[in-house]
Amino acid sequence: MGVLTLMARLQARGHSVKLCDRYLNASWWPTPETMEWADVIGVYASTPNAVDARHILQRARKETSRAKILAGGPHATVAPDELLPLADAICRGEADDAILDLVETDAGGIVDAGRRKNLDAIPFPAYDTIRNAGLLKSYRSDWPFNATQPVGVLNTSRGCPHACTFCEVRSIMGRRWYAQSPERVANDIRELIRVTGAKAVYFREDNFAASKERVGSICDELKRARFGVEWACEIRADAAADEELVREMGGAGCRGFYIGFESGSQRMLDLYRKGVTVAQQTAAGDNARKHGIAVAASLIVNHPAETEEDRAASDALMDYVRPRVVWRNRYRKPARKDGRAKK
Repeated sequence: MGVLTLMARLQARGHSVKLCDRYLNASWWPTPETMEWADVIGVYASTPNAVDARHILQRARKETSRAKILAGGPHATVAPDELLPLADAICRGEADDAILDLVETDAGGIVDAGRRKNLDAIPFPAYDTIRNAGLLKSYRSDWPFNATQPVGVLNTSRGCPHACTFCEVRSIMGRRWYAQSPERVANDIRELIRVTGAKAVYFREDNFAASKERVGSICDELKRARFGVEWACEIRADAAADEELVREMGGAGCRGFYIGFESGSQRMLDLYRKGVTVAQQTAAGDNARKHGIAVAASLIVNHPAETEEDRAASDALMDYVRPRVVWRNRYRKPARKDGRAKK
């Protein structure tokens, strides 16, 4: 979503932009034929793809004689010094505004773009470019909630105000949460349907329901618009424990919750500083089931402090909630302040 949004910003300025996606085509590498046309090459680096991003930066430098090379993304935000030797400029933070200076001027080094507060001002992602390139099917999301297809993806908020010890969102964005207005969300759904033909929308963001009032207003907008699309979101268990909110969401077409339960043990939840109780987790499962919303669950496993009793509590919680799918994620220690993972 971030890359497509930056593409739309550059295109609106009159720049010609091409997308090279190694998630989609792992055999693609920078070559003189694919890179020499570009005046600027930007590389997105998340921590899971940081090694690959470094290889791309090295290859781009080798294969191009004149292009300015940029790097951005979450890994560039938490570990800019790691990438700086390979790029002319590193963007820390959200590049929605900084991208124009990075492309159009001699700005270099580490550029701290900070946070973008007004998300209504960012452009709609460049889905039309994806469609025109014949890649639209590859950018549709799978979801585990039901058989509805095709599913499009939108991002309507950034950040999370919570302080869970296992999560690196605050290392990248701090604890400020910013969101698009309900009116903008409805407009983007309308545009997503027009451009992609989506029958469902997955709101792929860290904390869709950080503001219950906003969620209620979004539901009102969707009911008025009568888009006829289903949708799913990522939501905390304490928000999903509010039955009135869940009833409203289900009535507005919500068919899926992705919930990070993390553990069914209150001891482990407290250790993670999750700010959620097991009672809220079971209530979230009850509410979702009652109002026709399927659940995808995420757990953290193999924490050094986790006992057999804790694991049994997580299994019991999953037996109670009965999610469509359970992802068990191995615990890793949080990153150091320089952004590199501890061994």
